[in-house]
Amino acid sequence: MESLQPEQILSSGALVLVLDVPVGSEFGIDYKSWHTAARFKGVKLVPAGVHYVFCSARQSRSEHGQHLGPRIGYFVHTAPGDVLIFKWDPTEEHIVNTHADADQQQRVRDDYVGLDPYLAAYPLEETLSTWISLTSKITRATLARLQPTCEYISSATELEGAQVLTSRRSDRPDQAAAGTEEQPATPAQSIFETHKDAWRDMRPASTVQIPFVQVPRRLFPPGATPAQVTQHSLDRSYTLQQVLTSHFAHDPNELLAELQYAFVCFLVGQVYEAFETWKQLVALLCNSGQAIADHPQLYIDFMGVLHYQLKETPSDFFFDIVASNNFLVHALEAFFAHAEHTDNVAQHVRTHAHQFKSWNFDDEDDGDGPVVVET
Repeated sequence: MESLQPEQILSSGALVLVLDVPVGSEFGIDYKSWHTAARFKGVKLVPAGVHYVFCSARQSRSEHGQHLGPRIGYFVHTAPGDVLIFKWDPTEEHIVNTHADADQQQRVRDDYVGLDPYLAAYPLEETLSTWISLTSKITRATLARLQPTCEYISSATELEGAQVLTSRRSDRPDQAAAGTEEQPATPAQSIFETHKDAWRDMRPASTVQIPFVQVPRRLFPPGATPAQVTQHSLDRSYTLQQVLTSHFAHDPNELLAELQYAFVCFLVGQVYEAFETWKQLVALLCNSGQAIADHPQLYIDFMGVLHYQLKETPSDFFFDIVASNNFLVHALEAFFAHAEHTDNVAQHVRTHAHQFKSWNFDDEDDGDGPVVVET
């Protein structure tokens, strides 16, 4: 890598610059992060494709260690030679995508020799293969469809409604400069009692919400008989077909792309709401027996997507997923039962389901093959 000439570096991958971030903040791309020093300006040799760029700003230090702010992230799709410039916004207190125009990007390329010492290299060997396995279905169209209005993904739930209590530090007057005496903190209970009506009106800000597909609550068609209601409750294929027809008729793989997007937002972006979406989609796919027969390739791909997600989930998260009302255990039990017993399921899908059931998610060198574990 050190032997590459500047023009080779610029043509081999993208540059992701991050400017003016407070020293000691956490900056990352995909599965790798750094604590920023004064000289840090970004990452070079970023491979083509989908990436997640994120930053948590340093806020304060106490006896318990350094505190970081919410993680703010951006999905991007890069090509070799691209120059992406993110800059710290002191008013918003997070990085923003400057959407550098062609002239700005060219100035960066012209000045690259001076920038190179301040750039980290993208960690190809330790990150890329894992990242590709988690984002293989995500396309530019996926990013455009799921991008919040504000463009960024926030690990903190931002609320809107009646103005209450909170404001950014930059919005608060400097009491010392104004010569006023700092007032003692108001007890939390008193704050709630004073503003309880306003709290009831607060909702997640629409600009930061990720526009995930909403899984219909109605699990059966209008006019269904009691017997049909029972059937559609046991087998949610009708609901899944409604979702596919309404949102993904052009490409069913976009449903799996949304599953991957939600998982990355949870695992890397630390967005709990995305975890809830992921659980809803996994439950829907696992509990739709007739759909396994109707959409064999979708389910072959679903098993691959879910396999890599569970393989890369940290052990403590994995335990929480399994232990939380046995969600994953019940979902997978339903899926394997449907794959085995639903009529007209293709044999190669059944075989793949048997293999998926026996995969060891902790095996680090499994390739595409299964290994037998306890079931």
